[in-house]
Amino acid sequence: MSDRQERPPKDRVQVNPEPVRPELFSFIERLFDGSDQKPERIELKQAFGASASKYGQQIDLWEFKPNVVKPEREAIVALSNKIVDLAQQNCNAIGKRHRYAVLAKHYAKSDSYYAAFVLAMNPKQIAPDKYDPTAEDDDELTSDSKHRDNLLHYILDHNKHADEHERFRQEQSSAATGDIIGSYQQLVQMLSTQNLELMREHRELFKQTDDALSHKAERDNQIEMRKFKLGMMTDAFNYLKALTPVVVKQIQGKQPGPGERSAESMAFEAFLEGLTENQAKALFGEYDEAQQPDGTIKRTLRGNGIFTPEQAMIFSGVARCERPLSDIDLLMDGEHAITEMQRNRAMSIISMQQFGPLLAVVHQKMMARGLQQNSPTH
Repeated sequence: MSDRQERPPKDRVQVNPEPVRPELFSFIERLFDGSDQKPERIELKQAFGASASKYGQQIDLWEFKPNVVKPEREAIVALSNKIVDLAQQNCNAIGKRHRYAVLAKHYAKSDSYYAAFVLAMNPKQIAPDKYDPTAEDDDELTSDSKHRDNLLHYILDHNKHADEHERFRQEQSSAATGDIIGSYQQLVQMLSTQNLELMREHRELFKQTDDALSHKAERDNQIEMRKFKLGMMTDAFNYLKALTPVVVKQIQGKQPGPGERSAESMAFEAFLEGLTENQAKALFGEYDEAQQPDGTIKRTLRGNGIFTPEQAMIFSGVARCERPLSDIDLLMDGEHAITEMQRNRAMSIISMQQFGPLLAVVHQKMMARGLQQNSPTH
């Protein structure tokens, strides 16, 4: 056996590459999935705006052949890590937190980006006066302590500058807020003074205007009341002209016979015909009608109205000349007299003009009494 014996080769350790940003790796990997979504170029740009939709300086560009075969996992990991490294270097140069956009283009789909990934980066830098990268560490323990000291000094300086900046910002904000509040108070005081002067100047004018409007409203109310009274008198007079022949007969002592129309029946008939369906139901209730075998109509009260069924029968009977005129007195006195409550409720749903026929009957009775008293026989 020779001095240098052959030794079995050592097993090589298979290293599985891992991406620094797994979410960026997944985004790039999905770009190559599918037959029509493979990118022709991927761009790394600075991103701005609330939704990172505005892009600035381009950091780097990767181009691919059309319909390229999906790269291996190691290649996609390397590409994603390189993008992160380039973005980190740019963020370190800027010196503050910044966002970057990884943009994919496919010209067969659109002339703009069809996919975007936002990458947020924080700067990684150490104060140059606290850390010398050329210094050699004596041993591992010393090296760790130096790194810790450098990091501690950097954090303390960073916090100090941040506190000073925040204090300066708050002082500036407080001063600006105080100036705004002072200007606002001056403006409010000036406007209040002007408003008081205007109110003082126009107070008398408002008073005069109010007095004029009050007098005008009173005149308008008087005019409307006169128009209403004239209308009532006109309606009653027109109805009296229609009743004149009947009234003349009654004055001459010719009373209507059974079933013959009279002034009262005509007034009651006109009053009932002037009611709407809802007013009639509210006054006299609702009835169900059914034809009997002998041909007569049977009416059944379904709901009461303001007037009782007996009072409603008197109104209907006099209007149809089916009841004597003396039954009208039953509505004035006695068991079936109309109460004050019934009158008030009826007045709330019926206009004064609808009472014209009944008022005309009252006028013709008064006129008949006057003529009879002035006749030669009296």
